[in-house]
Amino acid sequence: MMIRQGDVLLVPAGEVSPDGWSPLEPEGARWVLAHGELSGHAHAIAEADATLWERAGTPARLLVVTRSTKLEHEEHAAVRLATGAYYVHLQRAYVPSDEPRRSPGSVPVGD
Repeated sequence: MMIRQGDVLLVPAGEVSPDGWSPLEPEGARWVLAHGELSGHAHAIAEADATLWERAGTPARLLVVTRSTKLEHEEHAAVRLATGAYYVHLQRAYVPSDEPRRSPGSVPVGD
């Protein structure tokens, strides 16, 4: 089951090989999945309950929950996460290009 909290979407990953993934460093005593650009708030999980990984050269991130925990944010209800692996996706907004030679793109959603 996919889990959404604001602009963060967690998609169950099933069995994932650690090949190509590198561990990230926690911020204080928590794993921050996304920072709010406008509010300064964060979508975060207690460090002791999970690990967060990244795939080099890509925006791909993998959250491995080692014991049931909560995804917390100051402006959203906490979401309970079961043990397992989840791909972390951050919502993006489409930005059209005003320049004919420039391709449209996307930017992270401001929180």
